[in-house]
Amino acid sequence: MNIHSSRLLRRCCIILLSALPVGSFVQAQQSAEPVLVALPVVDKGAVFHVYWAGASNEGDLLLLHNEEQQGPYLDKQPVTSGQPAMLTAPDEAGLYYILYFHKPSRMIAMVRELEVR
Repeated sequence: MNIHSSRLLRRCCIILLSALPVGSFVQAQQSAEPVLVALPVVDKGAVFHVYWAGASNEGDLLLLHNEEQQGPYLDKQPVTSGQPAMLTAPDEAGLYYILYFHKPSRMIAMVRELEVR
């Protein structure tokens, strides 16, 4: 991801959040289910940002997985208070998934598709 696409994504997030009714972002932050925002398409091997809103817990993770969701995760980052998280796209083109792992429930709380070109 280059600096221009990063700025564009950040502007889109600000526009989306500013269009919400007052208090809805606070409700999203307090919700147990996170909201993930990432570019839908990235280049092979690119480092890209993932923004989220919602409650996070110690041990929550952002995971990058292949289409079949088999084998080891391709990348993972802990969810911390700092935003955005940075994941690295695989070197092979294809369809992948960004997963939000919610540690207290030991379940995937959110899934976002990612196309790698």
